[in-house]
Amino acid sequence: MEERIKHLANLHGLDLDDREKAMLEALQKELHIDDPQELLNMLVRQAYYRTSVSCPRCGHLAQQTDDTEALCRDCLSPLRLIEGMWQTVGYDNL
Repeated sequence: MEERIKHLANLHGLDLDDREKAMLEALQKELHIDDPQELLNMLVRQAYYRTSVSCPRCGHLAQQTDDTEALCRDCLSPLRLIEGMWQTVGYDNL
């Protein structure tokens, strides 16, 4: 399994140390994922969604326009980061 992860890391230009490779192997085993590529795809998606802005009104992804403002791609609600939480605001409040 370690050779497959090394090959995949080299293929994608990833520079993983032994500890990071061991982490990937442990995750792959724990999640019962046979293909290392599938594991990396899942981790990338998870990281993307973890850092994305979700619209509190409809739950879809919002496009961040600056540090404290975003616009929902689906329902077009304007959002503002207020006290650490994304909230919908009226167009007149932007």
